[in-house]
Amino acid sequence: MSNIVGEKFEGFVKNQIQIRQKLLGKGLNSNNLSNQDLNIINNRNAWLKLASSVEIGGDADSKNDAANITIASNANLQTSEGTDSVYTSEGEQRLRDIGLSNTGEFTGVQLAKKSILFNTLSELKEDKYNFRSGINPFKSIWNDSSYGLGGNEFGMVPAPGLVSAKIDTKNRGSLRGAEIEIIAYNKFQFELIELLYLRLGFTMMLEWGWDKYKANDNTFKKVGNTLIEKEWFKDSSLTQLGMMKLIQEERSRYDGNYDGFFGKVSNFSWDFAPNGTYNITLKLISVGDVIESLKVNTVAQQLTTRLIKDEIRGAYGDDNITQEKWYTGTAETLQKKNSFNINLEDLVDEANSSIISQAGSSIFGQKLYTDLLNKEMWEQDTPTEYYNLAYSYGKAQVYIDSDNNFSFANNTKYQYYMTVGKFLEYVEAIIVPGLKMRGEALDSILKVDVNEDESICAAYPLQCSLDPKVCLINPDTDYDNIFSDEISLNSQKNTVKRPLYLTEQLKKFINKEEIANVGTVMYGSLLNIYLNYELIGSHLKKSSDKKGNLNLFKFLEGIFDEVNVALGGQNNLTVTLRDDVYITITEQNPIPGIENIKKFEGLIVTKDTPVDFNLYGFNSSAGSFVTDFGFETKITPDLASMISIGAAAGNSNIKNYDATAFSKWNNGLKDRYSQEYIDPSFTLASTNTLSNATAYKFITTEEVEVLYNAFDNTSPSQNTGERLMTNQAVDSSLITINKATQDQVNANAIPSTAAGLTANGRRKVTSSPVVNQTPPYSMLWFEYLNWVSDIKKAQFAKTADTYQTREEAKEKAQGNYLFWLVMQWGGVYYQNGTSIYGSSYFEKYVNMIDSNISQGKAAWTSFINNFHQQVFQATGQPSNTIGFIPIDMSLKCDGISGIKIYNGLNVNQEYLPPAYPTALNFIIKSLDHDISDNSWSTSLGTMSVPHIEPTGSYKAILDLNGFIGDVASGGGSSTANEFTGPTPNGDFLKRKTGGIADFQIKGNEHKNGGDITKLTAEATVALFKELEDVTEGGGGINNWRFRMTAGNDQWHHNNSPNSNHTKGWKIDFTYEASDKEEYPNTNENTQYIYEVLLFLGQGTKPTKSLWEKYGYTFRNPTGNPDNTDFSAISFHEKYPFKVKDEYNNPASVANGPHFDIEFKNQTEQWSKSQEKIIPKS
Repeated sequence: MSNIVGEKFEGFVKNQIQIRQKLLGKGLNSNNLSNQDLNIINNRNAWLKLASSVEIGGDADSKNDAANITIASNANLQTSEGTDSVYTSEGEQRLRDIGLSNTGEFTGVQLAKKSILFNTLSELKEDKYNFRSGINPFKSIWNDSSYGLGGNEFGMVPAPGLVSAKIDTKNRGSLRGAEIEIIAYNKFQFELIELLYLRLGFTMMLEWGWDKYKANDNTFKKVGNTLIEKEWFKDSSLTQLGMMKLIQEERSRYDGNYDGFFGKVSNFSWDFAPNGTYNITLKLISVGDVIESLKVNTVAQQLTTRLIKDEIRGAYGDDNITQEKWYTGTAETLQKKNSFNINLEDLVDEANSSIISQAGSSIFGQKLYTDLLNKEMWEQDTPTEYYNLAYSYGKAQVYIDSDNNFSFANNTKYQYYMTVGKFLEYVEAIIVPGLKMRGEALDSILKVDVNEDESICAAYPLQCSLDPKVCLINPDTDYDNIFSDEISLNSQKNTVKRPLYLTEQLKKFINKEEIANVGTVMYGSLLNIYLNYELIGSHLKKSSDKKGNLNLFKFLEGIFDEVNVALGGQNNLTVTLRDDVYITITEQNPIPGIENIKKFEGLIVTKDTPVDFNLYGFNSSAGSFVTDFGFETKITPDLASMISIGAAAGNSNIKNYDATAFSKWNNGLKDRYSQEYIDPSFTLASTNTLSNATAYKFITTEEVEVLYNAFDNTSPSQNTGERLMTNQAVDSSLITINKATQDQVNANAIPSTAAGLTANGRRKVTSSPVVNQTPPYSMLWFEYLNWVSDIKKAQFAKTADTYQTREEAKEKAQGNYLFWLVMQWGGVYYQNGTSIYGSSYFEKYVNMIDSNISQGKAAWTSFINNFHQQVFQATGQPSNTIGFIPIDMSLKCDGISGIKIYNGLNVNQEYLPPAYPTALNFIIKSLDHDISDNSWSTSLGTMSVPHIEPTGSYKAILDLNGFIGDVASGGGSSTANEFTGPTPNGDFLKRKTGGIADFQIKGNEHKNGGDITKLTAEATVALFKELEDVTEGGGGINNWRFRMTAGNDQWHHNNSPNSNHTKGWKIDFTYEASDKEEYPNTNENTQYIYEVLLFLGQGTKPTKSLWEKYGYTFRNPTGNPDNTDFSAISFHEKYPFKVKDEYNNPASVANGPHFDIEFKNQTEQWSKSQEKIIPKS
């Protein structure tokens, strides 16, 4: 039995549907219907029967009252009223109370066998029924007549019987209920029904079906004896699970034309009508209803704090116990290597551990506590069902706090874990009571589903538990380009230290298979999730009332709700009860491609699965026995937002939302007024105080303070003739400068704010600290910082990604998931030329700091939503994480059994809107039966999930290192099959651009697919020198940074092999403003840079109004900016090129915004086959 959502119907159900539809289509435009066919179609009737489990106490062997009186006399049971009131048991007295004097004929199961509610009230003799007939002319209340049961005091009335039955599902299939209508026509009949059937908590068997049917072997059959006749009244041993299996066997035996309900009486009601009849409503609930309330056995032993401490110390010894809190030693001495490091004060004295607080409350709570005392159980060096983090980690749990001090994490209560599989075994063994039904066989009322091979869940790339306080998993670290067992501090690529204490000592969670023509199929082993003991104990307390009654459903649901959050909010694990017995943890998210895994082959409904139901109409091959169907949408406000965003998902790349699940709904459609959603950008303003110095571009905080002191100690310049650089913004709220008043402004009164500090006036600092140079002229404070930063930037080694100080890089990295992993487990995060190190000794992960956990959840959400967006853009496949979408289809058909909750439903959608077949899959969420008036109907309620297919290989879709590290842009990044041969032109480009201050090349993206042409290399060097000159501000201050992201690169060879990139003719590059506060309008910025490129590459005249915003003047009649070098004006004559703005008009294969440049007049090209530059073909 699998826990997968969307399983196919069982074979007998699917075959019966096809048999019925074929039969109904058989007679269309022909005379092929036989008499038997017509009999099935027109004369089929439903039957319904109900049997009681009530057994009447007494001597079932005696057949007369005289014998019973003798027995009573010998037992001294007669009353003072004499022999007329003598009885042998309370059961027999109950019979006499309703008027049955010859009690020996009705004791034991005899009355129940004589009073089966089937074809009115019928008696079962051996395996055949004695049906009532005729009229009873006498006054006897018990007889075999159709009329007269209960006497004829008020006239002849028919025997009681069933009127109808309705069976429905509750809690998404966790429970089933039945509501049965019974009618009785006199007082005796009512009392008989009351005695046998209106018994709260007693077990009943309800069965129903069709009297005749066409079987799956194309023969015509009648339904014969069922479980009431064959099994119900036997004395042989039978467990509850055995009864459920028998019902399922009968469903299969009769090809879905039989069904049964084994349940308990949960409620009843009745009313007395004016015509003398009793209208009775009997409610049954499946036996699994105990999941709502179980009494957890209490423990007599009360555990004191002193006793608990002594037991823990005795179990572990002093070597594993840390000092009390009064001890003032450092964290290193408080904890030891290879120790359990139990802090008794944290665990016991402060009474904040649910493991301890629940130890004396129940058997289950005590089991958690006694597990803790079993030291050997936790001393495991290989994966088992139990795990202790402190022991496996093997080091002191020390972290560096916000004050840069070593701190000791008191997390003793969070160190203990067990697998979900073991936890469910505990639930069945400790919480669920046993039940004897018949004979001596003992079985649990509920069973748990612990089939490790088939209990699976969705899993995602790089997934780990973000909250070790809740659970742990063996994380997804199977990426050698990201994870390593050893870390080199000289590494210039993102590398995460693989957490071996997790990957080698936890049972396998991630399962991945690369399948030809399918791609990566990835799923998790649900039973190998490790639950924290503290989590279990806390929910045991939350889910129990003061009387010790445990709501098991609430207990389990609370735990797995927290697991869903800890795993990143992508999983959707929920608690269900399958087949009325099996507690199952079900993953509601579909798993793309799971049907391609061998052990799950043929299990899941796919788009290629033959149709189950023909919804409407007839043809020669299939009719329809669907009598009604409809659709209803129930869109909550949250989902309305998601769908709205989904409409733009193809154009948006937003980290806060995963909108792709709804995007297929709108394939081929575009909302003209909602093109793209952009994440909000917000930063907190800082106060202008001298103590608030911050890092600035390439200058550290400490250097800013030194520079400020030097600047502040230099006298302001009194030379008002020194120019004001009007293309550099000064805070408009402080002062406004224009040409007319510029010469009248006292230079020492101009305030300037940067790096959190404010200074007035222009100053010229001699031999400036930090760079040991003198500025060329007097500068404002922010100009001075820009000048120093530019010098420092030029001094940095020109590696592939040199752009930021470590402080800037760390600040920018916040929110990046890979950076978060480096900080948790250790490693190197390489951000724009700067290495940030995460300690592999003082690992944050094991310290479980709440703020750190929150940061991880936010970073993961951003990463996985970006991942789903990338997958959607590359493959068109939406995310599987949305779970169920409230677009419900309902279907009503002639009665059929064997369908189960969470089965996938494949319908003929010819009469539905054309987007439905590709947009949605339908999952059965409710299953109801209605039996009345000789008819049986089955109603199916469904919910929908997005239709998802495998997305190809994850590694082919995304280069994970490039994607989650420094965000890929332009051509992208791929290290697979890189060209490593000679590239003289690419090497020339690298050397010659090394001196351009604001230009960099991303890795080897200019040549990792092959060499570029000599023209492309020379033109690129010239272009970026000219681009820097044209766009620089007054005084030579650079306003823009440029980064080449593609040339003849491997990404284009893989994804766009016909592109001229692969000939070595094209380059891609990105830009950003050096000061984003100064140039906040990204749309204007992009248009400005685009026009500069058109000016250089094609000689296109600038848009005057736009360029003036960036400090240009246009006083000459040529239309070119003033003071523009001739080399820029004539650049297009020497190196003409075409430019494409892929910020606003991206190519279909683009994976990021960029400018695309193709140099003209090429005479040679790259040959992939010859691996060299050859003459142009």
